[in-house]
Amino acid sequence: MPKNVVILGCGRSGTSIFGELFEALPQYSYLSEPYFGDLLEFDFQSPAAVKIPRESKQFPAPAGQTFPVDALIKVMPTIPIFFWQVRHPLDAIASLKIGISKSFAHRSCISRGPFT
Repeated sequence: MPKNVVILGCGRSGTSIFGELFEALPQYSYLSEPYFGDLLEFDFQSPAAVKIPRESKQFPAPAGQTFPVDALIKVMPTIPIFFWQVRHPLDAIASLKIGISKSFAHRSCISRGPFT
């Protein structure tokens, strides 16, 4: 039985295309950047791939996390597989030049601790 998956990573690291691979698998439900509160209501009895949950004021994250990981694990029937997607820093910087010039940002890189 496939396990639930949580995909994390910074902007321009490839998390979208990686998540879309799970979306193409018929046994997975794919949730792209859902609000964290919505995840607590989701039925995880069938496998799901969750890409970068959005922060929620109703569910503050502990230091070092962008969402309360423990709360997410509690609603899943088994502990999910976490993927932290990393891209070579020089390649990411080069691709971010356009985004920086247009003041784009990505929430998943805003962290207060070890997940930076």
